[in-house]
Amino acid sequence: MQAIVRINPADNVVVALRPLAAGEVLEYTEYLGNYYGTLRSEVERLLGEGRDVILEIEVEGAAQIKRSFPDSVAVMLIPPDSTTLERRLRGRGTETEEVILRRLERAREELKSVGAYDYVVINGEGEVERCAGSIRSIIEAEHCSRTRMEETVGGFFG
Repeated sequence: MQAIVRINPADNVVVALRPLAAGEVLEYTEYLGNYYGTLRSEVERLLGEGRDVILEIEVEGAAQIKRSFPDSVAVMLIPPDSTTLERRLRGRGTETEEVILRRLERAREELKSVGAYDYVVINGEGEVERCAGSIRSIIEAEHCSRTRMEETVGGFFG
């Protein structure tokens, strides 16, 4: 579950930034003229319940999460190629040519950050189930990683 905060750029900046100063937002960014963020309280609540938290965020937000939660796992989800991405963007029929070109340029820039991610999953055409399965496998593998199991293994014999 992700809590999204939308801040209209036309709003008073002092009002828009107040939650950030209070630490209420775990990560935030401006993306193509809109501001997005994840509420810290929602993430901490879910983690406190022992649940995995999946955030759908862009690269700036992912970097902020890694700074706050160094043991978090970052997965970059990408299309098979730039042609597929462009076809998907145009197929939506919801954006102007200018916005599509900005999104394509932004994607090129974001891909340069792939080295900061732990995993990359390709979201191919008609492969939603395979893609979701890859993400589930990553989560399962991370639950079994030695570093996450140290407390359990260390206390095995009391």
